[in-house]
Amino acid sequence: MVAARAGAKQACKVVVDVSPTEAAVGTRLCALFADAARKAIADKGSFTVAVPGGSVLKMLGGLKEQKGIDWSKVHLYYVNHKVLPHSDPASTHKKALAGFVQAVGLPEANVAAPLEPAPGQDLSAAASAAASDYESRLRAAAASLGLPLAQSGAPRLDWMLLGMGADGHVGSLYPNKPTLEERTAWVLPFQKSADAASITLSLPVMAAGREVVICLTGAKKAPAVRLAVEGGAQPGELPGAMVAPAPDATLTWLLDEAAAAELGGKR
Repeated sequence: MVAARAGAKQACKVVVDVSPTEAAVGTRLCALFADAARKAIADKGSFTVAVPGGSVLKMLGGLKEQKGIDWSKVHLYYVNHKVLPHSDPASTHKKALAGFVQAVGLPEANVAAPLEPAPGQDLSAAASAAASDYESRLRAAAASLGLPLAQSGAPRLDWMLLGMGADGHVGSLYPNKPTLEERTAWVLPFQKSADAASITLSLPVMAAGREVVICLTGAKKAPAVRLAVEGGAQPGELPGAMVAPAPDATLTWLLDEAAAAELGGKR
């Protein structure tokens, strides 16, 4: 089911797109990605997209079945990425290369791989260095590709693909954390624990996408979906609800039946 609605405190067009199963959501996601890529390349010669890790990244393996995309014109960024060597099995970059990048023929030069930590480098310092490097590269890419800027000053990528956790986190932006208040930086470091850190796009960059797609599945996430789509979250409680695209953008909630189960207008 696809339904357009005003959305919770959203000025942009909001679409709730519900498929019956997680597998069907994956098929739908790849079809929407391919349609957006073909259109952007035909209209302006390139397609810029940011993707998350986790289950949403796995779904993008279905892009191998999509035809008619000039992958040499696609530029790929990561919404967030763990501060790890690219050879680490938990590296989102490693998973993306193996999952679809190499199979579809997307040039690795078009994939913005994060800076790897130096041997023996302090984790906090490595995260800060990686965030600074990624922001510099994103700013350079925005200039070279001629990306327009949002009112916030953030670059407007063609497609901003996000996942959302049961706690409402998007990227590495977690509930009630100071990172949610950042309005100037494009990329932020985040240290979740003594041995786990990541870099993440900031909220203004996530919201600046020409199209923002938040993709999630499973019954455990249904309460967060209801709050994000229909409203009611307290300030800072649900980062996914704080992604507020521009009035000329589209925000699509791409869900399976289980994740959409608590939406009042779903049926």
